[in-house]
Amino acid sequence: MSADLALPAALAEVAEVGFEWEWDEETDEARGCDFEPYVQFEEPDRTAWWFRLWTGNQEVDGSEFRFFGKTGGGDYAGFWLVRPDVAITDQPVVYIGSEGERGVIARDLCDLLWLFAAPPKPSRTPTPLQSRTRPSIPSPSDTLPAAAVPPPRS
Repeated sequence: MSADLALPAALAEVAEVGFEWEWDEETDEARGCDFEPYVQFEEPDRTAWWFRLWTGNQEVDGSEFRFFGKTGGGDYAGFWLVRPDVAITDQPVVYIGSEGERGVIARDLCDLLWLFAAPPKPSRTPTPLQSRTRPSIPSPSDTLPAAAVPPPRS
C-alpha cells in the first residue's frame, strides 16, 4: 500500500472493525450501518473514473477528495480537501450519493467518529450517513466549481 493512500490511524481502526448490516425480510427493514470502509484511500484513477461519470464532466478528476468507503448502493464518503495547509483529519467529510445527493456530513474525522458511534437511525432515514451540515462549513454545491456539480436528476 502506498503511504499517500494510507488511512489515518483512527479511520484504519474503524475499517478493521467494519460495520454490520443486514436486511430483515420479516420486518422489511435494515439493521445496522450500510457502509463498507476501504482499507486505504481510493486510488486517484478510480476516483477520476466514477467522478467524471457522476458529474458528466470529463475535465474533472475529483482530486479534491480522498474517498475511504462506500455504501452497498454506490454512495461514497470521503475527505474534501478544501482547507489549505490543514491535515486530512481536520478536513470536512462529504457524502456523495449515487443519485446526485451531496453534502458535508462531518466537520472533520473526530466528528465522523462520533457519527459512526451514534445509535442506529430508524430505517426511514434518507441516507445511511445522515447529513449534518454546520453553518461554518460550506456545502459542496456552494463552493465546488459548477462543472463539478451534476444537474438534478429527473
